[in-house]
Amino acid sequence: MITDRNRIFDGWLSLEGGVDAGRNPTTLDANQCVSAENITLRGGDCVARPGWRKLTESFSNAHVAYDSRGVYKGDADPQPDSQNNYRQGIMQCALVYNPHGLEDAIIAIIGGRPYKILPRKTTAQVTEIAPIDDPESPYRNVFGQSHAAYRNRKDIPLAYMLQADKWFLIQDGNSKTIIYDGVRARRSHNVGTTDDTEIPTGTIMAYGMGRIVTIVNDRDVAFGDLFGSHITEDPADSLILFTERNFLTEGFDALLPVQQGVATGLAFFPQLDTSTGNGQLLAFSERGASSFFMSLPRDQWKTSQFQIFALLTTGLRGHRSITVVNEDLWFRSDDGARSYRQARSEASGWAHIALSTNVRQFLETDPKWLLKFCSSVYFDNRHIMTTSPFWNHGRPLQDGLVVVDFDILSSFGTRFKPAWEGHWTIPNNKISQVVQGTFRGVPRTFAFGVDEDGNNQLYELSMNDADDWDAQAVQWELVTRVFDFTKLSQQSNPFTESDLYDGDLWVNSVTQSQAIVPSHSIKVSYRPDNYPEWIPWREFDARHLGLIGRAGAIDNGGLPTARAGFRPRLSFGKPKNESDKTTRRNLRRGFQFQLKFNGTGHIVLDRFRLHAQKQVERATAKNNP
Repeated sequence: MITDRNRIFDGWLSLEGGVDAGRNPTTLDANQCVSAENITLRGGDCVARPGWRKLTESFSNAHVAYDSRGVYKGDADPQPDSQNNYRQGIMQCALVYNPHGLEDAIIAIIGGRPYKILPRKTTAQVTEIAPIDDPESPYRNVFGQSHAAYRNRKDIPLAYMLQADKWFLIQDGNSKTIIYDGVRARRSHNVGTTDDTEIPTGTIMAYGMGRIVTIVNDRDVAFGDLFGSHITEDPADSLILFTERNFLTEGFDALLPVQQGVATGLAFFPQLDTSTGNGQLLAFSERGASSFFMSLPRDQWKTSQFQIFALLTTGLRGHRSITVVNEDLWFRSDDGARSYRQARSEASGWAHIALSTNVRQFLETDPKWLLKFCSSVYFDNRHIMTTSPFWNHGRPLQDGLVVVDFDILSSFGTRFKPAWEGHWTIPNNKISQVVQGTFRGVPRTFAFGVDEDGNNQLYELSMNDADDWDAQAVQWELVTRVFDFTKLSQQSNPFTESDLYDGDLWVNSVTQSQAIVPSHSIKVSYRPDNYPEWIPWREFDARHLGLIGRAGAIDNGGLPTARAGFRPRLSFGKPKNESDKTTRRNLRRGFQFQLKFNGTGHIVLDRFRLHAQKQVERATAKNNP
């Protein structure tokens, strides 16, 4: 125990409050920080995020090729055309497909060509789904153009995907829908003499209440036939039929209000106490949303309040950003992350703000025209959303991810808000899209990215890995709140000048990295008051952050004897006595201080204490002349 009467303290015992850059850093709670990079704060401890695995991809039919007109040439071309297109083509859309009786897969559209990807533990098997329809007929890619014409396009349209029971559907708004059942892919076609009796050409799709819904002509909402409504071999065969668009006087396509702009997303609101788990259909647009009560009988749609306004000002930017989170819908809006419930509750009030002001430094500069490429997933009780989009030689890419943790809400007997964990990246890579799904009963999350060589690459976020692929230790950064020694000390106030004296850091769970070179390190920097630069203070390396025992040692039974290391108190020592050249002020003195920790490797920052000594201020008042 330190008995110095002039000594004052500040710091943290836990950081379960997460990141908050939306307020002045002097007003943050004791359990919050200003910024975090590649860090998770779950449980209150500060530790590096989980590792990314780089899956090794193998190709089943790498030599599938087409001529300049798009005519199928077979799968024995001398050049691996299919593999090259997968590596270098434009990534347009991906979605997990869970077919009946077949292996779970990811379906991706890359360079206008569909691929089926079977992820394993560290590898992935890639197969191009080709050809569609008759091999003798000219093959047209998902955009209805020849592959050569597609490669010359500079404006890359999005692809749209949906699984509805056994069917996997791919749209582009221009050519006929691709219908895939896990074995055979074909284009939609007419049934009988009625035009467009299978799913019409459209864009965004949704499936719920036993029907497929799709957007046609930007603002029209077309409704498909009910599951099992036709006498067919499989009740799911009725889903891809759209015969009720001219159903006596009740048939129609709904129309979104023109003042809300074009459609940007479709989703069924998750609702308990229903037979399907679905509530009303939400049709999002650029400046609002409409809801459709599809639980009403079909013949009552035209004569009831089937369609109403759901949101008037809060719009959606990209359909891939809609994610179901704890019986709510989260999505990307113009001003950041929103949820449907939050937007509804604020519609009649004044507190109309985004849920992501805590991480606005990562979102507020996003170009609005690129937000349609935003994607998000809900995984491990976290909402993970891409951010910082940019255009790179015809490719829309994202620079990283923002993460909010809902695990803190799961603590029994307590009530907390979800905590933002800041910004995550994939080292030396940019992100095209994140996807999440269940594979053999196990939830998994993947990211399609572009590696350092400019090639498409599939990654997996692994909760079991402390390092990234190839034993790369995760590099992380934490920027603390401003310490004014008032939250943990009764001997100070915000106007007390102090002299920075020491700092103590408690660490544990220092795990052995697979890297050959020792990789654990922590660098500490500080700045007084509003000083614009960070001043180096102390650095700790593997000598201070080692294991208990010798790495690689085993006992007689062949089990490793080394255990995770810990240090109950790493002291920084007194900072160097330096002065600012402009103000001639001792940089060790200030009314408040802020710290930055840069680290490498899996190290838990358990708690932190900052020491200072109160100073007697010099009087500066003078008599008026």
